Amino acid sequence: MFRQTSKRKKIAFYTTTVILIVGLVVLGVFIKHIQFSKQVNALQQEALVEMQQKSTDQRVIGNYSGEDIEPLRSSHLPVDPVELIDQYGVGFIRIPAVGMDLPILEGITKANISIGAGTVKANQQIGKGNFALLGHYMTSQGLLFGSLQYVSVGDEVEITFYGEEATYVVQETRVIHQSEGQ
Repeated sequence: MFRQTSKRKKIAFYTTTVILIVGLVVLGVFIKHIQFSKQVNALQQEALVEMQQKSTDQRVIGNYSGEDIEPLRSSHLPVDPVELIDQYGVGFIRIPAVGMDLPILEGITKANISIGAGTVKANQQIGKGNFALLGHYMTSQGLLFGSLQYVSVGDEVEITFYGEEATYVVQETRVIHQSEGQ
């Protein structure tokens, strides 16, 4: 009888220890995700403020290769949003229905799309057909393209690009897996 009680105590101890360790790991991952989201949000907000103060009279040439694009990680975030907006900032994309407001930067580089939307092609014109942008989808609403999951048919998408404005209306929504991208 004494032996079984001791064995049960050991099993309970080890089980509790494993559960505690797993819980701490999960908590650590959650805290790291929260910190990452706050970091992205701070950069995005700083870029928006800078873009609101910038004149977009002159055309900018960006990098449209996309060769350095990869999933957004915290190691990508040591970027200077003021410098990026100063060099590549050309406008805004706003979707009022879901509270999305992002700067548009000329070109699709890892740095550009870590703070806003990047133009996919050179010399695009708003209001004339599709206007191709690329950005990171985040699971949190308000972070980069995270609000897209709440867009509905009929919502307006406002684009300001080199001082010109156009409003598009959402005709269709669908989820495209990253493997369908090219």
